[in-house]
Amino acid sequence: MDRQFLGSEIKRIREELHLTQKQISDGICDQGVISKIERGDFFPSFEVLLSLSNRLKLPINYFFESAISGQYYQVNDMKNEVDTLLLQHRHNDVFKIATRELQSNEFLLGEHKQFFVWARTISAFYKKLITYDECINIVDQCLSEKIDYINQNQRLRIRNSLANLKANVGNYEEAFIDYEQLLLDFKSESNTIFYFHVMFNYANNLHNFSHVEKSLEIVNKALIMCKRVENMRMFGMLYFLKGECLIDLDYSKEEISIFFKKAQFLFEELNLQDYLKLLKDNYSEFL
Repeated sequence: MDRQFLGSEIKRIREELHLTQKQISDGICDQGVISKIERGDFFPSFEVLLSLSNRLKLPINYFFESAISGQYYQVNDMKNEVDTLLLQHRHNDVFKIATRELQSNEFLLGEHKQFFVWARTISAFYKKLITYDECINIVDQCLSEKIDYINQNQRLRIRNSLANLKANVGNYEEAFIDYEQLLLDFKSESNTIFYFHVMFNYANNLHNFSHVEKSLEIVNKALIMCKRVENMRMFGMLYFLKGECLIDLDYSKEEISIFFKKAQFLFEELNLQDYLKLLKDNYSEFL
């Protein structure tokens, strides 16, 4: 088994469970040994690996199945590619890749299989290959299946996509309940950008449903929090949405222009042409 793979997986799962190195090493080995394992400098004995698996609430074969397949890194690369395509709304490409992986990759583990089932289902809906109810049922079933280990950030992301889907078809009240619960359930600090995406999605759909004051409240909160991670794309999206909220709340043109111009600057820096087109087509008077 690859030491680098084993170490990175133990660290990833430990952080998902919000455990320290000291907590997982207690009664098993020295904390320094865990540090060496996670860096890939040391391979544990079978007895230590078995104890760590129990501490991390994993079956011992989780690591072996992942490593023996020889495709762990390739699958992760494919998932990253699908993530990028989803951000670009390239649902045809997502559907093709997810279908191919599910049909041809016999080594997919539960967590990875869940990802591709979800990606294929969401893309199939947006391609109008399945109905809304079919999509919801498949993804709900996907989330309810018992998997020995599942990345909690992945579960949260799938739940976020369901909230977005509900808002997309006009089921705003159900979507708002889902967004609120997501924000309450989010605990990991390893994926802060995702937390901001949930806040943006919630605020954007509140705005679409004419809950403008609540939308602006969330946008302002997100802008304050976003300073900790300095994500330019997210700043731009939030400034854009704030400008829209201020229009609906009858703020002055000067106040509104401040935020649309900030959004424009960031979109130009990041070469986000779709957002720039939205600005120029709809809000050119404020630029």
